[in-house]
Amino acid sequence: MVEIETKMKQFFKLNLVSFFILIVVLLVAAIVARYTMDNSRYSMRTYLVEFLLETENQADFAIYYDIGEGYNELDQQAIKLDIIGKPVKVQFCIPVFGQLKRLRFDPAMQYAKMILYSIEISSQGETFSVPLDTINPENQILKHEWDGTRYSFETIADANDSVFTLDKFDLISEISNLDKALYYGAWLLSGLLLFFCGSWMYRFFFLGM
Repeated sequence: MVEIETKMKQFFKLNLVSFFILIVVLLVAAIVARYTMDNSRYSMRTYLVEFLLETENQADFAIYYDIGEGYNELDQQAIKLDIIGKPVKVQFCIPVFGQLKRLRFDPAMQYAKMILYSIEISSQGETFSVPLDTINPENQILKHEWDGTRYSFETIADANDSVFTLDKFDLISEISNLDKALYYGAWLLSGLLLFFCGSWMYRFFFLGM
């Protein structure tokens, strides 16, 4: 009778410990799922930023991109515009590890008068056309106008640091609730399988059950 009671206590104790271990395993699986899901969306990506524009004078056109360290001279690219009086495509290829947080372009280091026809940002098969009425003139822009088809602007006469910022450019779409459920489900199922395999091995090899 005492032996049976002892075995019963061991059984319930073992199952109580197993229950707490299962809870911990599932919590860890959920945390890992959340972390990997967020980071998989912001892994290494290459962005192609393309401007279709027309300029009335030569200009040094630059683009700056913030990947979490603010705007700086390392995370920028520049090109000299020397085709005057007709639309040209200006392209920048931006490698980003993590999240592209902000974009800005400096149209010239001197006086400039330009017309923007379009700004497109492409990455991993997706293309986003930036609404030109959402770009923000930040510095040394004398006048600007959006007429529904093109965006024209002119810098101040002694401009040396004219700046526009882009607010809408994110190509990373939201994950659907179904995809989230499937992703979490896969990780939780993996946690369950790991728990049951570990539990069986412990009982079989260590307890002889």
